[in-house]
Amino acid sequence: MAAPLSARHVERRQSWIHQERQDCLSPGEAQTWASGGADSDSLAVMKHASDHATMLRLILGAVGVASISTAACAGCGSVVIDGVSSGSGTAGSGAVGGGGATSGAGTAGSNAGSGGASGNSGVTVGGGAGAGGGTGCPAPVSSVPVDMPQNGPCSVGYEAEYICFSLPKPPATCEDLYPKACVLDAYSCGYQTYGDEACGPDLANPDACCYTVVGDCPIGRPFLVHGRARLGTVVSGDSGADRSWADRMEPDVSALDRETRRALADFWGQEALFEHASVASFARFVLHLLAVGAPADLVQRAQLALGEEIEHATLGFGLASAYAGAALRPSALDVSGGLDEGFEAAGIAVAVAREGCIAETVAALQIAAARDAATDPVIKSALARVAEQEMEHALLSWRYLRWALEHGEVSLQAAVTAVFTAPEAHVGIGATTALPGDREAMRGHGCLPPDERRALAADTLARVVLPAARALLAAVGSRAREAGSAMPWAEVNAMPGAAA
Repeated sequence: MAAPLSARHVERRQSWIHQERQDCLSPGEAQTWASGGADSDSLAVMKHASDHATMLRLILGAVGVASISTAACAGCGSVVIDGVSSGSGTAGSGAVGGGGATSGAGTAGSNAGSGGASGNSGVTVGGGAGAGGGTGCPAPVSSVPVDMPQNGPCSVGYEAEYICFSLPKPPATCEDLYPKACVLDAYSCGYQTYGDEACGPDLANPDACCYTVVGDCPIGRPFLVHGRARLGTVVSGDSGADRSWADRMEPDVSALDRETRRALADFWGQEALFEHASVASFARFVLHLLAVGAPADLVQRAQLALGEEIEHATLGFGLASAYAGAALRPSALDVSGGLDEGFEAAGIAVAVAREGCIAETVAALQIAAARDAATDPVIKSALARVAEQEMEHALLSWRYLRWALEHGEVSLQAAVTAVFTAPEAHVGIGATTALPGDREAMRGHGCLPPDERRALAADTLARVVLPAARALLAAVGSRAREAGSAMPWAEVNAMPGAAA
């Protein structure tokens, strides 16, 4: 396990959490809390983290919004992710979304390529540009993960898939039957259901129309460079120095078959790489905060979060090593170009909205759900700690965004608002594995199946992210009007769930 937190670290975090907890309680609840009638342990903040209402209240407290209007909270419509619907309504062709911010059973169907939504401002995740899910494109006959090509247009991305379609009858060619839009549409990595680039057909495989398709699939706080997620790779860590990246973790593997252990090693290795990349993301965030003159407490919290991401990475590599039966560690991370996009205030605020307020809020709930589903006590304990810390990281992003909106120009406010008009574009599923394994056993060891994560993400966007964003923007706009300036209300009203 990771080294215990220092007494000063724990005291500082407890003080922050105590204040945040009070900020988002009603007066009666706050009195009970202050008098000691509520559990003041930091874990209590995340005890019911899977409850979206609790998370929403924590975020509202962090951004200084005492209450939320019914329109902001309940009017965000439905969110559809690969046919999984949140909110009452029907997800079908074009994603006909219903109203309501509560989770409901929806009917899954094919999403329109445009990701369009009718009804009460639904949001569709998936489909992307071009053909999009289920618009008459032939289904591939096979799709397997492959190594990223070393050069060429398909050499950049998070994941590469080798996707094959049936060979058409002459005189038709692969290009005739499978346009590029359909090839890109066959890509799937978590919530990302449309590739970034496709190369092919592969002339070395004359029996099918095969293409290499690359795309992204980040989760949590990714380290993005020019819009692409940067990750290291999992490598063997045999030397003593290399073992510093893997905590000693001892989950109970006695009942796991060999295939399931291999799949869990692959899953946790990928999770560890995400956390490893988040260290770079937070290091850059610290520089961004200093560059825009942010308050000292935000810089301090960001520096603390950076250290916690290292803990999460060493925990992940420790679990991967335990399941693999061999020491594993990360390769070097390519950080070149990481500061190319500069230190402009609006760009920083947009990045925080995407990577922190949206992606990290979703990730925190997913980790909490994995904690609740875990049956192995080592996994459950580890995920409880990570879930608590990741929620704090998400709250930091929301708190910074409030500060940036209050101190930024109208152009910054408009750019941030635009991010929340399509929050689904910034959500990834994180670690997946193509290796076979016992689904329930893997669930008990912290690996939730993709369908559960999709449903949870849809719910989080509809019931937490969008209501919090609308409430924050409304509060900042109200203060701006009082000061005689203007918020971009046309853009705010274009957000999913905006009142007619």
